[in-house]
Amino acid sequence: LLRSAAGDSLSFQICHESQSPAIDVDGHEKYYVKKILKKKIRYRQKHYLVKWVGWTAPTWVKTSLMKETQTLDDYLQGTTGGEEEGNVRG
Repeated sequence: LLRSAAGDSLSFQICHESQSPAIDVDGHEKYYVKKILKKKIRYRQKHYLVKWVGWTAPTWVKTSLMKETQTLDDYLQGTTGGEEEGNVRG
């Protein structure tokens, strides 16, 4: 199964798995970040390669979509922490 990569109509990724569903917190969908793997700049915007809790494949996410994420703060400070579950994006 091919699906369009988030935010990029020209990129595709193969999806062989069912992803963990979002967690509903006060009516908002939340996804938990396990680890940030890489950073890139595309179209003058920073993107991070994020490993999600409960997902096998990491995905690229714009900085503007990362909220309440201690893992991102740790990554930006160059620390090795932030791999514990419980960091949120959503």
